[in-house]
Amino acid sequence: MLADASVAAHIPKTVVFSCGALRLERTGDSCSLRTGRDELKGLSLQKACMLVETVAGGDIFLLQPAINMLSLGGRPFDTRVAVHGPYAEWICTGLVSRVAAPRKIVTNRRSSGTCVPFRWAFVKAGGGLEEAQAAESKLRDLSLRIATVLSRQYPGLRELGLDIGMDRDGMPWVFEVNTRPSYVAFSKLKNQSSYLTIHRYYCLICGTRTGVAHAPM
Repeated sequence: MLADASVAAHIPKTVVFSCGALRLERTGDSCSLRTGRDELKGLSLQKACMLVETVAGGDIFLLQPAINMLSLGGRPFDTRVAVHGPYAEWICTGLVSRVAAPRKIVTNRRSSGTCVPFRWAFVKAGGGLEEAQAAESKLRDLSLRIATVLSRQYPGLRELGLDIGMDRDGMPWVFEVNTRPSYVAFSKLKNQSSYLTIHRYYCLICGTRTGVAHAPM
């Protein structure tokens, strides 16, 4: 993959919440490797690959193309989209964007990411308000389509948390689909309407689901 792509990301499968994510960029014969807030430059491809294997520590890891996501002041952000299906149809119950901490490459709160409204982040990244509204509709529609397809194969699904990034061309990229999502990020927003909506639908789902359900808080 590295021979064909200029940018790649490495995420060990054994690391939870992508705290061990690396970013490897290749420009010609020179590579740079970012891990956390540290960056090594001027590496050969062979040396960079050896460092990736060293950091992985013998664990199985996932190598995937990296996405040049929309960013705020050089800090990339992605968006968690919550969808719920207590009845026959799925409903999008909220969006929250997560901005990476300075010099970090992952956006989750455990890596000090900041939670902000999606439209606010999109506009701050250089988009217009109408573009932000269109982009939000695109994320909502995509998430609902994914939920509909997955629930046909897995009819017991009632809630999903989709992590989606948008590149600089406005193309959405689905990073992860969580079947037991956390909703803490929504509680960090000043406007609590999405969080309250999610809680209401979660309670409806708990009324139809057997077994012990996880808390959304």
